[in-house]
Amino acid sequence: MRGQLLTRLLLVGAISLAGTFAASAAPARQAAVCTWGGTELHPTGTFQVSPGVHTTPSGTPMYFSVQGKLAGASPRCTGNMTLDGVILPGSSCSLTIGYADVGGVPGVASDTNIGVTFYIRGTLFARDGTIAGSYDDSVLSNGVTESIDRCNSKAGFTGGPHWATVTLYPTGA
Repeated sequence: MRGQLLTRLLLVGAISLAGTFAASAAPARQAAVCTWGGTELHPTGTFQVSPGVHTTPSGTPMYFSVQGKLAGASPRCTGNMTLDGVILPGSSCSLTIGYADVGGVPGVASDTNIGVTFYIRGTLFARDGTIAGSYDDSVLSNGVTESIDRCNSKAGFTGGPHWATVTLYPTGA
């Protein structure tokens, strides 16, 4: 299990760095591009993490949940997408690495993610381990300054509103 997780985390890092090349290598069928948890100006999704994330690296795992409605032109952009997962020890408000179970999206079972400050890049996986999509998420709660202040607080950053763009890759590709 640990080997598989490490492999997935390394894969997410490679995909994140190579994201600009993904469009040219994409299958001919179109992907579904959805919003998740509203929009940047009107976030309706929620993000929670316990214990809170601090500016210093954590010595313990942190557990998180994210939820929000999918919306978009594709029929695949419906329902409530959820993540229930773990942010790995050593993570901080500057850099997080995590993984989660994904609910509410047919064909998607799990994700691995890397966060830099308050922006998270995730890779979505099907039950068989193939890549099923990706997302770019923002968990800023009322702005950068307040979020940084929360990272420096005793409780740490414990969550807030979120919104994201989700890309669901064509099935059967």
